[in-house]
Amino acid sequence: MTSKAVWLGVALAVVANGAAATAAEVRGTVRVVGAVPPPPVVAKTSKRGGSVEAGCGDPTMVSPRLLVAADGGVRHAVVWMASAQAARPAPPTVLLDQRRCVFEPHVVTLPVGGEVAIRNSDSVLHNVRMFRGATMLMHAWQKVDAADLTWRLTEPGPHVVRCGVHPWMYAWVVVTPSRAAAVTDAAGQFTLAAVPAGRHQLYVWHETLGTLEVSVTIGEEEATPEPLIVWYRSR
Repeated sequence: MTSKAVWLGVALAVVANGAAATAAEVRGTVRVVGAVPPPPVVAKTSKRGGSVEAGCGDPTMVSPRLLVAADGGVRHAVVWMASAQAARPAPPTVLLDQRRCVFEPHVVTLPVGGEVAIRNSDSVLHNVRMFRGATMLMHAWQKVDAADLTWRLTEPGPHVVRCGVHPWMYAWVVVTPSRAAAVTDAAGQFTLAAVPAGRHQLYVWHETLGTLEVSVTIGEEEATPEPLIVWYRSR
């Protein structure tokens, strides 16, 4: 069976802020064009094939690996602009919460030096493990009502968080060198606030579709340029 090509792209609208804009709001949408299969349904079963625990909610869930809206908008893509430092204070703390044996949200982002807090809001025991590539950075049991687990991340790139008890549970913490970063919503949309004027590299990362890079120039004049659309073929 021959698979159809899937293309990943980003459409940008740059909106200047102020009469003599030195920074701008960048809005955009990450989309795919091509045949994308519907997300599979994942059974919440133990490593030994046992049934789901009572505290884990429904016995099945929709896989979060590739969620695409009807018009092609891609959820859970991370977008950031290199060298654009004005968008958020540093270092922030982001929260990953374990609810019904699912990490919420599925993808979070923070700049280098930021801290992730992992919470157990479930009535079951979890075993939290964080990896950067093949390197395990964290391994801790988290009981019911335990304090949040916190970890400061100093290396850019995607980090995956898993539960050693419940194999379907995982989430991504994407560490970026820039504070101008966002995660796309269910429609594939994102907003980067207060991006300084100048030329920047814009990056898009998605756990299944890969990475896209494009140069973007933020002008100092008050204007709303035509959307910039760049596509590339996914692997």
